[in-house]
Amino acid sequence: MVEKKWCDEFSQWAASFSLEDVPQPVRTKAKIQVANTIAAAFGGWSADGRVMLAPMKERGGKGEATALGLGEVDLFTAYYINASLSMWHDYDDYVFMGHTGHSAVFAALAAAEVAGASGTDFLRGVIAATELGGRLGASVLVGPHNGQMWAHIHAAEAAAAACTVWGVPSQQTAEALKLALYAPPFVLEPGFMGGDGKKTTAAASGEAGLRAALFATGGASVKTDVFSGPKGFFQRFSFLPLTAFLSAFGETWVLETLSVKPYPGCAYIQAPVECLEAVVEEVSGSGKEFSASEIKRIRVNASLLTVGMEKMSEPYRNPGALAPVNVNFSVPLSLGLYILWDGLKTRQLTHANLVADAEKLFEIADRVTLDHDWRFTFELARGLRGGINLFPLLRSKGLFRLARAFRRFRKEQSRISTPRELWRLLSSGHLSRLREFGGSFSRKKHFQFSQTHLKALAFNFGARVEVELKSGSRWGAERVRHKGAAGCSIDELMDVLETKFLREAEHFTGSAGKAGELYTLLMDIEQTDIKAIKPYLLPPVS
Repeated sequence: MVEKKWCDEFSQWAASFSLEDVPQPVRTKAKIQVANTIAAAFGGWSADGRVMLAPMKERGGKGEATALGLGEVDLFTAYYINASLSMWHDYDDYVFMGHTGHSAVFAALAAAEVAGASGTDFLRGVIAATELGGRLGASVLVGPHNGQMWAHIHAAEAAAAACTVWGVPSQQTAEALKLALYAPPFVLEPGFMGGDGKKTTAAASGEAGLRAALFATGGASVKTDVFSGPKGFFQRFSFLPLTAFLSAFGETWVLETLSVKPYPGCAYIQAPVECLEAVVEEVSGSGKEFSASEIKRIRVNASLLTVGMEKMSEPYRNPGALAPVNVNFSVPLSLGLYILWDGLKTRQLTHANLVADAEKLFEIADRVTLDHDWRFTFELARGLRGGINLFPLLRSKGLFRLARAFRRFRKEQSRISTPRELWRLLSSGHLSRLREFGGSFSRKKHFQFSQTHLKALAFNFGARVEVELKSGSRWGAERVRHKGAAGCSIDELMDVLETKFLREAEHFTGSAGKAGELYTLLMDIEQTDIKAIKPYLLPPVS
């Protein structure tokens, strides 16, 4: 039974593991996730967040949990505000397979604050939630949703984080997960891509997960299997359930694949922006002027996923009502804004600023072309294949089920012209690279998540950017993956985090000294009293 296989297994592990059971690199990455998620929330607060969420704080209940920059409130209001802030600019982190930090960090933090729990228990809650969330995302990879629209993972993560922090027995934790996923949220793309709906994706579902945890501790339970069967969760949320991922808790760690974004925006805009930044530095270093008026055209080549993101988000852009989410999911708009504002700064990414500069922004973005390059798609596949071979798992489903599932998946998800891309592949000179993966599919091997090597996985969301100036000079830069993406060294990951955190925290607290103090506390959180970080999260003194 699917339910028995993973729900009880996870709950027993979450209730019993200690930090000493967690490999040191994984513990370090969990702390990086904590600091990064708080930095992302600081960025959201610095823009429109403090204004839009203020009524929620004013009407919320009193309590001991902290709503960043707004004050002390009840458990649910604190979580909702903080998870919204961290999702504000798509400035989060991601793992295989999900954007887990919003609920893992802020559900665990709220739960720890109201219970007076230790930094150790807080970090255990973060780890348990992320390990569950990444696996839940992977289990429905072939389905109607993808990536950040997997809102249901936050319901389960919040329940798991709270139960772990509070020391809830495994049986009640299992019931909390069933209650959390009995009514899973189903995100609608127009609301996600247009306006401010996306900001609530983790907040609304995670709040339900926290309530499920409390309900379960009071004795509530679900007596039936809500996961498997024709009317269960997996059949409703996936065209081809991959439940083999829901295993190996405490053996395989999705936190090994933690990736931190250097710029506000989707993972797919990171490498193009990094390339543009390199071009700007090179042009400026040569003594030439780099400005919007000097640019003739910008050409970007990237993977199929980057182009797919662009095509998904494009219909929801309205120059007269431009929102941050429209920029976050667009390569041309992100590059245009970087040029227009001399960088991507969270505190500038507001509705008012975007609407005011929309005409100038679109004028620059219209000079940017984004094309699929099979070289980057193969690099992406190679990076994933370095850590996990999905072919045995897919092969085990049978060709008929595979064909039917991918037909449904393509109808739901793809905006790409298959004939055109096949022609591009044939004419690209990269067709022979299919041999790199052919043997993997035909090899008779049973898939076991415990046998994967996620520490070797790389998220190669690469790109090449070429800028042609009106003077006729051409400049270019290329990245296989962005700084801070899985596949980088721990030193690089720490460098990206520290730069990002200190910048956002200084603007939030108003003090470089305070930003540094908070960073030190968070990176030693298992030895820190949770109460010690509260003063840094409360409303800054003007």
